[in-house]
Amino acid sequence: MSSDIISKLEELDDLPALPQTAKKVIDILNKPDFSFAELVSVISKDMNITASILKLANSALYSPKSEIRNLTQAITFLGANNIKNLVIALSTKTLFENFKASLLIQKVWEHSVAVAIYSRIVALKISNKISEEVFLIGMLHDLGIIVMNQYIKNYEEMISEIYGSDLSLHEKEKELFDITHAEVGAKLVELWNLPEIYSDSIRYHHSSEDSKYKEYAKIVEYSDLVLSKNNMNIVNYTDEDRIEQLRNEFGIDVETSDEIDEMFNEVYQYEKELFKL
Repeated sequence: MSSDIISKLEELDDLPALPQTAKKVIDILNKPDFSFAELVSVISKDMNITASILKLANSALYSPKSEIRNLTQAITFLGANNIKNLVIALSTKTLFENFKASLLIQKVWEHSVAVAIYSRIVALKISNKISEEVFLIGMLHDLGIIVMNQYIKNYEEMISEIYGSDLSLHEKEKELFDITHAEVGAKLVELWNLPEIYSDSIRYHHSSEDSKYKEYAKIVEYSDLVLSKNNMNIVNYTDEDRIEQLRNEFGIDVETSDEIDEMFNEVYQYEKELFKL
């Protein structure tokens, strides 16, 4: 069944497309001599994304030394790669809005934002150079749930049965459908032609030891488990031993763990308004 669904995904014309603003930004940044002015022009045409970037740039998540007042300053401060990741992350909200009537989709969006923020904070503590990539991976890691809910019969019924339980959604999907949201999400990101680091990390965010990009996938896996433990997911499945193992690998002691949780709680309360949770 797994290969059948993947084949269908490749053939479907109505799969969620990469939002236009994000696609244009990626196209611009792929040019070796891209125009800074063109980048500003494309992003500024999307008022929601522009406003969100300015708010994010001035938030505790980035902590600028002085106020960022316009898009040009924001791009200069954050850098082109960070802007690209933010535009993609912010653009994905439109994919969720198409299903806004669904409690499931709203919960997935809330969890995705939480994992993105938590992952960035963890990365800032242990490996600052990958903080923007894990933010985007966190934001996209559960996109497969949207696709499976749309195209697999009885998927939402299965979610209703395990919602709020301590069962593993990942394992339940594998048992019933022979494919998981991690695999489907990775395939969607591949169809969007995003770099392998994103599709691979999404595919293995429940089994990061198998990832080619372990450092990235492990941070997202850790964040996902911690937040599920704190009832910030569709299910409350967690693995205390795995959390402890990853925490030790990261070199995160109790004090640092508490600092991460405290910063997350502070930032998340602010970002909830920004991401319209």
